Amino acid sequence: MDHVLRRHRPGRGGRPDSRTRRDPDHRADRQSERSPAPGEGPRWAHGLPHPAPRRAATRPCLVSLGGEPMMTEPLFDSDQFRRVCGHFPTGVTAVTAVAPGGRLAALTVNSFTSVSLDPAKVLFCLANSSSSFPTLMDAERIAIHILSRDQEDVARRFATSGLTGERRLEGVGWTPGPDGVPLLPETPAVLAGHPGEIITSGDHAIILVAVDHVHLKPSDTPALSFYQGRFTTPATTAE
Repeated sequence: MDHVLRRHRPGRGGRPDSRTRRDPDHRADRQSERSPAPGEGPRWAHGLPHPAPRRAATRPCLVSLGGEPMMTEPLFDSDQFRRVCGHFPTGVTAVTAVAPGGRLAALTVNSFTSVSLDPAKVLFCLANSSSSFPTLMDAERIAIHILSRDQEDVARRFATSGLTGERRLEGVGWTPGPDGVPLLPETPAVLAGHPGEIITSGDHAIILVAVDHVHLKPSDTPALSFYQGRFTTPATTAE
Protein backbone atom coordinates (compact mmCIF):
# COMPACT_ATOMS: atom_id res chain seq x y z
CA MET A 1 0.00 0.00 0.00
CA ASP A 2 1.23 3.47 -0.87
CA HIS A 3 1.22 6.27 1.71
CA VAL A 4 1.19 10.04 1.25
CA LEU A 5 3.75 11.38 3.71
CA ARG A 6 3.26 15.04 2.98
CA ARG A 7 1.01 17.28 0.96
CA HIS A 8 1.93 20.96 0.60
CA ARG A 9 -0.78 23.58 0.51
CA PRO A 10 0.13 26.92 -1.10
CA GLY A 11 0.41 29.71 1.44
CA ARG A 12 1.22 33.38 1.05
CA GLY A 13 3.01 34.03 -2.22
CA GLY A 14 2.23 30.51 -3.45
CA ARG A 15 4.82 28.94 -1.19
CA PRO A 16 3.97 25.84 0.78
CA ASP A 17 3.26 26.47 4.43
CA SER A 18 1.84 23.15 5.66
CA ARG A 19 3.81 19.97 6.12
CA THR A 20 2.19 17.00 7.73
CA ARG A 21 3.77 13.59 7.92
CA ARG A 22 0.99 11.09 7.62
CA ASP A 23 3.03 8.00 8.20
CA PRO A 24 5.77 8.42 10.81
CA ASP A 25 6.60 4.74 10.61
CA HIS A 26 8.27 5.35 7.26
CA ARG A 27 11.22 7.30 8.60
CA ALA A 28 14.37 5.93 7.08
CA ASP A 29 17.44 4.33 8.47
CA ARG A 30 20.27 6.76 7.76
CA GLN A 31 22.42 4.55 5.58
CA SER A 32 25.01 5.96 3.22
CA GLU A 33 25.37 5.54 -0.50
CA ARG A 34 28.38 3.59 -1.68
CA SER A 35 30.80 5.31 -4.03
CA PRO A 36 31.73 3.17 -7.04
CA ALA A 37 35.31 2.01 -7.30
CA PRO A 38 37.31 3.18 -10.33
CA GLY A 39 36.33 1.21 -13.39
CA GLU A 40 33.32 -0.25 -11.66
CA GLY A 41 29.75 0.56 -12.61
CA PRO A 42 28.10 2.75 -9.99
CA ARG A 43 26.34 0.62 -7.42
CA TRP A 44 23.39 2.93 -7.05
CA ALA A 45 20.06 3.35 -8.66
CA HIS A 46 17.65 6.13 -7.78
CA GLY A 47 20.56 7.72 -5.89
CA LEU A 48 20.74 4.77 -3.54
CA PRO A 49 22.89 1.80 -2.56
CA HIS A 50 22.09 -1.66 -3.79
CA PRO A 51 20.98 -3.92 -0.94
CA ALA A 52 21.76 -7.60 -0.83
CA PRO A 53 19.54 -9.63 -3.19
CA ARG A 54 16.27 -10.67 -1.64
CA ARG A 55 12.97 -12.09 -2.74
CA ALA A 56 11.22 -9.39 -4.74
CA ALA A 57 7.97 -9.71 -2.82
CA THR A 58 7.16 -11.06 0.60
CA ARG A 59 3.48 -11.66 -0.07
CA PRO A 60 1.98 -14.06 -2.60
CA CYS A 61 0.07 -12.61 -5.53
CA LEU A 62 -3.44 -13.55 -6.61
CA VAL A 63 -3.64 -14.48 -10.29
CA SER A 64 -6.29 -16.13 -12.42
CA LEU A 65 -5.61 -19.01 -14.77
CA GLY A 66 -8.54 -20.40 -16.72
CA GLY A 67 -10.96 -18.51 -14.54
CA GLU A 68 -9.67 -20.13 -11.35
CA PRO A 69 -7.78 -17.83 -8.96
CA MET A 70 -4.58 -19.16 -7.47
CA MET A 71 -1.78 -17.84 -5.28
CA THR A 72 1.74 -17.56 -6.65
CA GLU A 73 5.06 -15.98 -5.64
CA PRO A 74 7.57 -14.28 -7.97
CA LEU A 75 10.38 -16.52 -9.17
CA PHE A 76 13.07 -13.84 -9.04
CA ASP A 77 14.99 -11.85 -6.45
CA SER A 78 15.78 -8.15 -6.21
CA ASP A 79 19.13 -8.54 -7.97
CA GLN A 80 17.49 -10.12 -11.02
CA PHE A 81 14.81 -7.43 -10.99
CA ARG A 82 17.50 -4.72 -10.90
CA ARG A 83 19.40 -6.25 -13.82
CA VAL A 84 16.25 -6.39 -15.95
CA CYS A 85 15.40 -2.76 -15.17
CA GLY A 86 19.01 -1.85 -15.94
CA HIS A 87 18.32 -2.57 -19.62
CA PHE A 88 16.32 0.66 -19.71
CA PRO A 89 18.82 3.52 -20.20
CA THR A 90 18.17 6.65 -18.16
CA GLY A 91 19.57 10.11 -17.77
CA VAL A 92 21.55 11.10 -14.69
CA THR A 93 20.64 14.00 -12.42
CA ALA A 94 22.24 15.71 -9.46
CA VAL A 95 19.61 16.64 -6.88
CA THR A 96 20.26 19.33 -4.29
CA ALA A 97 17.98 20.54 -1.52
CA VAL A 98 17.88 22.93 1.40
CA ALA A 99 16.00 22.27 4.65
CA PRO A 100 15.34 24.41 7.74
CA GLY A 101 18.48 25.43 9.57
CA GLY A 102 20.47 25.50 6.32
CA ARG A 103 20.80 21.71 6.09
CA LEU A 104 21.80 20.66 2.58
CA ALA A 105 21.35 17.50 0.55
CA ALA A 106 23.29 16.50 -2.56
CA LEU A 107 22.75 13.15 -4.25
CA THR A 108 22.81 11.41 -7.61
CA VAL A 109 19.48 10.22 -8.99
CA ASN A 110 18.54 8.45 -12.21
CA SER A 111 14.85 7.80 -11.49
CA PHE A 112 13.57 11.17 -12.70
CA THR A 113 10.70 12.11 -15.01
CA SER A 114 8.41 14.98 -15.91
CA VAL A 115 4.84 14.65 -14.63
CA SER A 116 2.80 17.63 -15.83
CA LEU A 117 3.21 20.59 -18.17
CA ASP A 118 0.49 22.74 -16.61
CA PRO A 119 1.22 23.11 -13.81
CA ALA A 120 4.87 22.20 -14.31
CA LYS A 121 5.73 19.19 -12.15
CA VAL A 122 8.49 16.61 -12.05
CA LEU A 123 9.27 13.70 -9.76
CA PHE A 124 12.17 11.57 -8.65
CA CYS A 125 12.44 8.49 -6.46
CA LEU A 126 14.54 8.01 -3.36
CA ALA A 127 15.12 4.93 -1.22
CA ASN A 128 13.89 5.13 2.34
CA SER A 129 17.35 3.94 3.39
CA SER A 130 19.18 6.86 1.74
CA SER A 131 21.27 9.06 4.01
CA SER A 132 19.67 12.04 2.23
CA PHE A 133 16.14 10.91 3.12
CA PRO A 134 15.70 12.98 6.33
CA THR A 135 16.78 16.23 4.63
CA LEU A 136 14.57 15.61 1.60
CA MET A 137 11.59 14.98 3.88
CA ASP A 138 12.03 18.47 5.38
CA ALA A 139 13.23 20.24 2.22
CA GLU A 140 12.05 23.79 1.56
CA ARG A 141 13.38 23.85 -1.98
CA ILE A 142 14.80 21.29 -4.41
CA ALA A 143 16.89 21.67 -7.58
CA ILE A 144 17.33 18.94 -10.18
CA HIS A 145 20.35 19.25 -12.49
CA ILE A 146 20.38 17.18 -15.70
CA LEU A 147 24.05 16.30 -16.06
CA SER A 148 26.16 16.28 -19.21
CA ARG A 149 28.81 13.74 -20.13
CA ASP A 150 31.62 15.91 -18.76
CA GLN A 151 29.96 16.03 -15.32
CA GLU A 152 30.49 12.39 -14.43
CA ASP A 153 32.76 13.54 -11.61
CA VAL A 154 29.81 15.38 -10.06
CA ALA A 155 27.63 12.27 -10.32
CA ARG A 156 30.29 10.18 -8.59
CA ARG A 157 30.94 12.83 -5.95
CA PHE A 158 27.26 13.07 -5.06
CA ALA A 159 27.09 9.27 -4.74
CA THR A 160 30.07 9.09 -2.35
CA SER A 161 29.45 7.01 0.75
CA GLY A 162 29.76 8.47 4.23
CA LEU A 163 29.51 12.16 3.32
CA THR A 164 26.87 14.69 4.29
CA GLY A 165 25.30 16.92 1.67
CA GLU A 166 27.60 19.75 2.73
CA ARG A 167 30.69 17.57 2.30
CA ARG A 168 29.58 16.32 -1.10
CA LEU A 169 29.28 19.90 -2.29
CA GLU A 170 32.86 20.70 -1.29
CA GLY A 171 35.04 21.04 -4.35
CA VAL A 172 32.00 21.34 -6.64
CA GLY A 173 31.32 24.78 -8.07
CA TRP A 174 27.90 25.89 -6.85
CA THR A 175 26.04 29.06 -5.97
CA PRO A 176 23.13 29.57 -3.57
CA GLY A 177 19.82 29.93 -5.38
CA PRO A 178 16.39 30.94 -4.06
CA ASP A 179 15.97 29.96 -0.40
CA GLY A 180 19.64 28.90 -0.40
CA VAL A 181 19.27 25.77 -2.53
CA PRO A 182 22.62 24.86 -4.15
CA LEU A 183 22.70 25.42 -7.92
CA LEU A 184 25.39 24.02 -10.23
CA PRO A 185 25.83 26.79 -12.84
CA GLU A 186 27.75 24.66 -15.36
CA THR A 187 24.86 22.22 -15.75
CA PRO A 188 23.10 22.42 -19.14
CA ALA A 189 19.57 22.09 -17.72
CA VAL A 190 18.19 22.83 -14.24
CA LEU A 191 14.70 22.67 -12.76
CA ALA A 192 13.95 24.01 -9.29
CA GLY A 193 10.91 24.40 -7.12
CA HIS A 194 9.12 23.53 -3.92
CA PRO A 195 8.47 19.91 -2.92
CA GLY A 196 4.87 18.77 -3.13
CA GLU A 197 3.47 15.36 -2.27
CA ILE A 198 5.81 12.67 -1.00
CA ILE A 199 4.40 9.19 -1.52
CA THR A 200 5.95 6.02 -0.14
CA SER A 201 5.70 2.90 -2.26
CA GLY A 202 7.56 -0.22 -1.21
CA ASP A 203 11.07 0.71 -0.10
CA HIS A 204 11.14 4.05 -1.94
CA ALA A 205 9.61 7.51 -1.70
CA ILE A 206 8.23 9.32 -4.74
CA ILE A 207 8.94 13.04 -4.39
CA LEU A 208 6.99 15.48 -6.54
CA VAL A 209 8.36 18.96 -7.19
CA ALA A 210 6.31 21.96 -8.31
CA VAL A 211 8.72 23.67 -10.71
CA ASP A 212 8.90 27.47 -10.64
CA HIS A 213 12.37 28.00 -12.11
CA VAL A 214 14.13 26.52 -15.14
CA HIS A 215 17.54 27.21 -16.63
CA LEU A 216 18.79 26.04 -20.01
CA LYS A 217 22.40 26.45 -21.09
CA PRO A 218 22.82 25.43 -24.75
CA SER A 219 25.57 22.86 -25.16
CA ASP A 220 26.77 20.40 -27.77
CA THR A 221 27.96 18.01 -25.06
CA PRO A 222 25.77 14.88 -24.87
CA ALA A 223 23.89 14.10 -21.70
CA LEU A 224 25.29 11.68 -19.15
CA SER A 225 23.40 8.39 -19.14
CA PHE A 226 23.21 5.28 -16.98
CA TYR A 227 22.86 1.84 -18.58
CA GLN A 228 23.37 -1.64 -17.15
CA GLY A 229 25.09 -0.30 -14.05
CA ARG A 230 27.53 2.01 -15.82
CA PHE A 231 27.77 5.61 -16.94
CA THR A 232 27.55 6.09 -20.68
CA THR A 233 26.41 8.62 -23.29
CA PRO A 234 23.49 8.35 -25.71
CA ALA A 235 24.29 6.95 -29.13
CA THR A 236 24.04 9.48 -31.93
CA THR A 237 22.51 8.79 -35.31
CA ALA A 238 24.15 10.33 -38.37
CA GLU A 239 21.73 12.23 -40.61
